[in-house]
Amino acid sequence: MLKWMGPQLRVGVARDVVAVLAGRGNALTVLAEQPLTPDAADLDRRAAAGRAGADKAAVVGATGMDKSAPANGASIDKLAPSTGAGMAALEQGLRTALSVAGRSGLPLQLVLADDLLRLWQVEPPQPARGLADLEAATRLRFHTLYGEELDGWELTAHWDARQPFWAAAVPLTLLAACESAAAAHGSPIVSVVPHFVARWNRHCRSLADGSWLVCVHGGLLSVGLPGPSGLHAVRTLPMPAEASLTWLQTQLEREAARAMLAPPERVALCGQLPPSWRGGSAGPLACRVLAPSPAARDGWSAASLLAAEGSAP
Repeated sequence: MLKWMGPQLRVGVARDVVAVLAGRGNALTVLAEQPLTPDAADLDRRAAAGRAGADKAAVVGATGMDKSAPANGASIDKLAPSTGAGMAALEQGLRTALSVAGRSGLPLQLVLADDLLRLWQVEPPQPARGLADLEAATRLRFHTLYGEELDGWELTAHWDARQPFWAAAVPLTLLAACESAAAAHGSPIVSVVPHFVARWNRHCRSLADGSWLVCVHGGLLSVGLPGPSGLHAVRTLPMPAEASLTWLQTQLEREAARAMLAPPERVALCGQLPPSWRGGSAGPLACRVLAPSPAARDGWSAASLLAAEGSAP
């Protein structure tokens, strides 16, 4: 798929705020940040409802997971919002942010917080006789994980009849809210990408030593578990405000057991890390801190950092 190379606006979409950045490459400027209205409390309730875990996936819309590290497993903890009140708040917040940002007509690149969508892995049926078989397996897996049908969700997948592949679903109401706000601004949406995927694309080549990728953002811990052929699984879980490296080691050991993998010996850390995690270690667990996106700046809010993660590696 062709990548848009001209000027564009980068938009971070979270469940309580949106941010709009402008620029190219690493030269980004924050143009607007807009907290959502009190009606967005509905969005918060829906987003916080699903602390259970499931599978997490690779690609939404026009931006996908780097093929240099193929994926085959995952999980997501929060249910995506889909109610009218929450989406109305999101649409109005995005309209306001884009209006403040100006530069109407520029294409939009959206980075979605990981708790606004669902991502999972699908084992292709054998033999798979065509796309219809893969779609059926994807829908069945979604129903098994989440207990509902894919009606009301936009489905995207890296279809593959030979090996496990990733699928992603975004609520149609969320997409409609974003598309409506974009249309009012005269701007097409050229890509939509989950936050973890943007980070994986940036850092996967630095994980050749078998390190697990650990990302912190907005009170969530997202962990990428490597496998023989690349990314094996992703786990997303809530993170206490005072989480220590010992807490992290315990969570990683638990996730390793769930995935039937050996506990990690090394982790690569990125995002909004607690100060105690920088330069530390937890028992036998060796930790290193990855460089943030070169586009990000000290003092930026979580929403602006979310938008900046969509900049090209």
